[in-house]
Amino acid sequence: MGSGGRLAECGSAPTGNSIYNSSPAVANGVVYVGSYDNKLYAFKIQSGAQLWSAATGGGIYSSPAVANGVV
Repeated sequence: MGSGGRLAECGSAPTGNSIYNSSPAVANGVVYVGSYDNKLYAFKIQSGAQLWSAATGGGIYSSPAVANGVV
């Protein structure tokens, strides 16, 4: 968090479209986020480098979840 109790941006990474109404999932140094471009993305927290993306067949309108190494 930034000063005064405000959140501060730590970095950014591109997706093929907007991200709305969802929060990223974070596990083991990786950020997972869904996009309206019909893909789920995985990014390294430290560098912001994209690890992979996967087609979902439709836009993602909710937050991903990670459990036991499965997204």
